[in-house]
Amino acid sequence: MIITYDCWYHIFKLLDGDIVSQLKIKLLCKELNTLPIIDLFNIHNKYKCKLTDKILLQFQFVKYFDASGFSSKITDKGIKHLTNLNTLDASENKKITDEGIKHLTNLHTLDASGNCGITDKGIKHLTNLHILYASGNEKITDEGIKYLTNLHTLYSFFNEKITCEGTEHLTNLHIWL
Repeated sequence: MIITYDCWYHIFKLLDGDIVSQLKIKLLCKELNTLPIIDLFNIHNKYKCKLTDKILLQFQFVKYFDASGFSSKITDKGIKHLTNLNTLDASENKKITDEGIKHLTNLHTLDASGNCGITDKGIKHLTNLHILYASGNEKITDEGIKYLTNLHTLYSFFNEKITCEGTEHLTNLHIWL
């Protein structure tokens, strides 16, 4: 029995949240090496902690990525090429900075909470952003969010630099916590 490329593609989509299974299948069949892995968000910590910039360069089509945490090895160099990225969790990661995110113009959701390296300078380029987590990150202020005209959800607990005045011009904002 021959399984077509389209069939394998659909199998991969079903395994979307399980990178380990995807990689095992790819190892079994060399023809599958061209199938994209898009989800690096829902992976177990024992695998996540092994991800490096060099490994990430092999995954060009990633849409969902969790690079959070002080122990993450991912830096600007690793995420710059992820132009298809939809969701990025960079919370508590000081190695991901404004330089790394400024080209991620397709980004829909960004978690820049806590002690991370993302500031107003980086988010002003993310005009397609719909959801922003800026809790505990006072490097994101009213000045930075004013460019985010498509923003509809903003989480800014423990961030006194985002105020009512700063959100007034965000006409699409539905949720502000």
